[in-house]
Amino acid sequence: FSYLAQFFQPKTANNDQNIPPGDIFTRLASTKFPGDIPFSEDRIIAHMMIFLVGSIEGTAQVITQAIEQLLKRPEIFQKALAAAKNNDDETFDKYVREAIRFNPFSPFLVRFCEADYTLAAGTPRETPISAQSIVLAGVGSAMFDPAVVTNPDEFLIDRPNYNYMHFGYGSHTCLGEHIAGVVVPEVVKQILLRPGLRFLPGDEGKVEYQGYIPSRFVVAYDE
Repeated sequence: FSYLAQFFQPKTANNDQNIPPGDIFTRLASTKFPGDIPFSEDRIIAHMMIFLVGSIEGTAQVITQAIEQLLKRPEIFQKALAAAKNNDDETFDKYVREAIRFNPFSPFLVRFCEADYTLAAGTPRETPISAQSIVLAGVGSAMFDPAVVTNPDEFLIDRPNYNYMHFGYGSHTCLGEHIAGVVVPEVVKQILLRPGLRFLPGDEGKVEYQGYIPSRFVVAYDE
């Protein structure tokens, strides 16, 4: 624990205010899980080691799907490639985020409702949810909700961050948000910089999956 802690210390200490550090490691290590949740110290360490290497199977999926969506749009691809060549990472990252919106890592999240709850109470879409219900939160469709997302079917890179739900939201935000936010765009960038990157004829945008993990996605480039 002491070895891993050095990698996840917050930049400022809040000890004088008796506020625990906000880094992920400390939050996991200090959380008292109920007995029926098997979250041992070994599991915490495993999660931290994943952060250090910055890669899980979902990373490969998102990288594949981002490249797929960019190559499907030749004009957008050229604009993203120009940003990559200019090392304009801020702009390039926006292309990646928007590409993933069209084929997200997880189109829905499975949640368990512990108590009776009324979703969107007081609105026209008010919906009661009974305790012990399994709920599918459609984050994929939420990113195309015209009530919130402007021109959802268009590929636009200047959307506000709240239009993207790639990492979930609130207390359920993905623990790998900050690392994946760096790793995924950088890998996509290096692949796009291969000269003449393209689909093979007859294989345009075809991704084969083993479960949800891409098992085959073929592109070509020039030497």
